[in-house]
Amino acid sequence: MVTPFRAQKEALARMWRDDDRVRVGTVYTFQGGQRDVMVLSPVAAPDTRPRTTHWVASQANLWNVAVTQAKSQLITVSGLAFWQEQSGLPTLLAARSAPLGAGEDGAPTEAGTPGPVAEARQGLGHRPQRT
Repeated sequence: MVTPFRAQKEALARMWRDDDRVRVGTVYTFQGGQRDVMVLSPVAAPDTRPRTTHWVASQANLWNVAVTQAKSQLITVSGLAFWQEQSGLPTLLAARSAPLGAGEDGAPTEAGTPGPVAEARQGLGHRPQRT
């Protein structure tokens, strides 16, 4: 899991401390090393100060590491609608993203019929690279 903020990194590290398959850090933790799956937590949300949101959106290094170091999947944990309203690379990624549980077209699947993203989430427990 990669995040731009040290406080978020520390909170996520505490949450995942018992799972040695998950590595949590800032972008500097992951530079130069690919992972099967990268989980990006950009933190910004509708109640985030605009200046902070702009800073997160403008961090090309953060987005570059998240995108280029993911071998098979990039999962962004954030508000899809929020990032669709922003500018820059986060907006481009949001436009090409599907919410968890969505089908290939991004629309919710019928109950009991997992879409490709939901299937990936189910398999995620077996996929993170051990570091």
